[in-house]
Amino acid sequence: MELKELYELMERFRESGLAKLEIRQADMLVRMEMPRKSEIMPAARQYESAVPDRLKADDKKEETPEKSDDLFIRSPIVGTFYAAPGEGMTPYVKAGDKVRKGDTLCIVEAMKMMNEISAPYDCEILEICKGNAEPAGYDDPLFKVREI
Repeated sequence: MELKELYELMERFRESGLAKLEIRQADMLVRMEMPRKSEIMPAARQYESAVPDRLKADDKKEETPEKSDDLFIRSPIVGTFYAAPGEGMTPYVKAGDKVRKGDTLCIVEAMKMMNEISAPYDCEILEICKGNAEPAGYDDPLFKVREI
């Protein structure tokens, strides 16, 4: 399956209203699953239609539980987190910055495509949760924020 065909399949799946889709073809498996409304985090409302497959991690990493009043801007896709537009350039944001809705916060590269992640609302960046060029999984916290 070519990349163009995969993107078309993802778009059609998103528009179909189906909850799950699995396609096996020769030695390839494509599995897509839409998040249930109860799984969508408040800080990621703009990504309700995200299509990427959830990757099931077998390693049992111990993670610190998030407080329920914490707000996070999460990765809508699996890829590589970049804090700046290029190597050696100034990061888009740093802890303590106040940003407006729509401001670019970072880039998540997925399959050689650079996806700008924007602030879903006016907020203050409390913490940057990923290091530059670090892998980001679907729904991983990228920024801890406070809505303003």
